[in-house]
Amino acid sequence: MESRLRLGRCVPIFQRSARQYSEDGQVSILVVLAVGLFLIIFVGFGVDMTNLFLHRQMSQNAADSACVAAAMDMEKQRVNGQCLTAAGTAYPCGNFTVGTNFDCATTPGAAPCQYAALNGYSGASAGIPAAGVESNSVQVTFLTGTPGIPGVATPDISLTGLYPFVKVDVYDGVKVYFSSWLSHSSTQVVHALAKCGLQASTQPIPILVLDPTDPKSFQVSGAATVTILGGPNRSIQVNSDATAGQASGNAAYLGGSGGSTACGNAQVDLCHGGIDFGGSDFGVTGGPPPTPSTFATQSPFGWRAHVVPLQDPFITLPPPPDPGTTSGNGTPVPYGTNGCPDATIIPPGGTVPGCIEYVPGYYKGGINVTNYTAIFDPGVYYIEGGALELHSNSLVRPSTAIGDSSQGTIFYLTCTNPGSCTSGNVANILVGANAGGNVADKFVTSRVHCPGDAPFDGRAGVPPTVDGNVLMAPCTTLGTYVGGLMPNVGTPDTVGSLRGILFFGDRSAGAQETMNGGGGLLLTGTMYFRDCPSLLTTGTCRNPPADYQTVTTMTGGSGSNTRVYGQIVTDQLTMTGNSAITMDLNPWTRPILKVQLLQ
Repeated sequence: MESRLRLGRCVPIFQRSARQYSEDGQVSILVVLAVGLFLIIFVGFGVDMTNLFLHRQMSQNAADSACVAAAMDMEKQRVNGQCLTAAGTAYPCGNFTVGTNFDCATTPGAAPCQYAALNGYSGASAGIPAAGVESNSVQVTFLTGTPGIPGVATPDISLTGLYPFVKVDVYDGVKVYFSSWLSHSSTQVVHALAKCGLQASTQPIPILVLDPTDPKSFQVSGAATVTILGGPNRSIQVNSDATAGQASGNAAYLGGSGGSTACGNAQVDLCHGGIDFGGSDFGVTGGPPPTPSTFATQSPFGWRAHVVPLQDPFITLPPPPDPGTTSGNGTPVPYGTNGCPDATIIPPGGTVPGCIEYVPGYYKGGINVTNYTAIFDPGVYYIEGGALELHSNSLVRPSTAIGDSSQGTIFYLTCTNPGSCTSGNVANILVGANAGGNVADKFVTSRVHCPGDAPFDGRAGVPPTVDGNVLMAPCTTLGTYVGGLMPNVGTPDTVGSLRGILFFGDRSAGAQETMNGGGGLLLTGTMYFRDCPSLLTTGTCRNPPADYQTVTTMTGGSGSNTRVYGQIVTDQLTMTGNSAITMDLNPWTRPILKVQLLQ
């Protein structure tokens, strides 16, 4: 060993062997290998996780679309009860039964399964895919309102039925590679969940024709034209599922003697419908799919076939209470008294020109107005049997008396056993072709507005005065009648700024409601005519021909017009005659069902 003297110290010098030099760099190689292996594993797990994330997004899209599809058919089943094939055969909408859970392995034809399949999930497995199996499962579960969905309001079951919600679970067995070292399985199951349901919502109600199956449930024929002004952006909704493929024809039928697709020259003219008077839609659940040659509107609105039906907005509204008092045949009053507009006609039994004044109450056998002018005080008119009949040389007008302070009338048309009527004994409406012809003071149309209601939009073209028959519904808060209780509101209707229901037909029997415009006819309010005895007890109607047999016919007489300021809700609607029928729809809202993706 050598030693050198450096700064007074003896420093030994060692000599390294050849073996020691040969081991240099081995640690570096191990480090490189470890880092490389780590990077490979990291990239491998990254590929697996990315693949799982993509499948998670795909499965969520499938769950969402399947859930919404299920909820839409739940709404359709709730509203229409059934759907029809092109041949007219009834089947449950969506090919499933609400309340019966299923998976897509056993029910591949159900609508939610078809939508899941379109998104790449056929639901081949009946349950959650087993470990190592590349497959997927789609499961549909119906939920009651209790416990429902946390954080989501449960709507009134009278609107939705027992199962307002639906849940769709999608399980996807995804092939993995590097992560299988940890899980000891060649697949990982990805789970996506969606919850949808029916929620109570408010929206404007147009002319609504409720019959779910019959062809021509809405029809316009003869030389009549129908013009809609203002209102919601869908002016007419026809719920019938009848299609052109059926031998019986389309749900909506436009078969008049003329007209074209030009605004101002169409049988059904919606060119000035809608909130902005710039056009509106015609919605029909069935057909025809192509736009009829006698229909007109403005772009972007149009004829919309195969739309989801709308629910009856008054589905849980009870009828007005029986007043329990008999109200004779009216009392003669002189011209000018309580708004009597007639200075020329001597009422039967009267001695001076004037009118017959009717007060609210119970009218057995109906009210028949012939050869005189009648005025009606505000309140509820409970008509048992017979009809509200307006015949030759008659005229009807609203009274200016206080009545029940509602400034309008509601006519409830029923029978000897309200709620248990049979066809033929329920009261109805009959406005004769020669009614409304008496010469009297003109009616000032600004009177149709309740206090606080906005005046007519100038684009509606409502004349300042009209001749002929005029009837006005009560002024209300909810748009029903004073004391009426709407679903999801909780408080009775009171006097307000909205015209409510003018005519309310007993739901327990079908009837024929006929309104001609002989000397002019202005109806302000909602006309509600239903045939569905079980509506208040089970919330559903029987399929035609058992129910949905009320037919409302409106026709304009020669040289005069029928004008409606309000809405029509009926089973079937026919419009015919020789002149124009103009409807000034009001965009008042009502509670109805709406489909929502909730989670």
